[in-house]
Amino acid sequence: MSLTTAGRSMLALNIALHNAQLGTQALFTSGEISFRTLQQKVLAARYGVDVRGQKPPGGWTAFKTTVLSEMKDLPLAVHGARVSSSARDKPPPGDCWPQRAPTEH
Repeated sequence: MSLTTAGRSMLALNIALHNAQLGTQALFTSGEISFRTLQQKVLAARYGVDVRGQKPPGGWTAFKTTVLSEMKDLPLAVHGARVSSSARDKPPPGDCWPQRAPTEH
């Protein structure tokens, strides 16, 4: 147990991101952190840019192009909390990020 905002979720997200960058499929899910906030945290961890208020080097257009091309193939799925949902709920289609076409197993 530790205090809120101690960084437990960020540590776990960084571990998932690190493993995804090594090619291992990873899932980070949270029943407390919103999907949008998780997206922002992934971008901050991966690119060192706080998208809530910091302009990325090269501007937003270049940043978006880089992010979209690099993140689409990263084996990391992120599922965040929704209003009036439970962490046990199955995410609806399109509620994970990055969005990928279903694959055959």
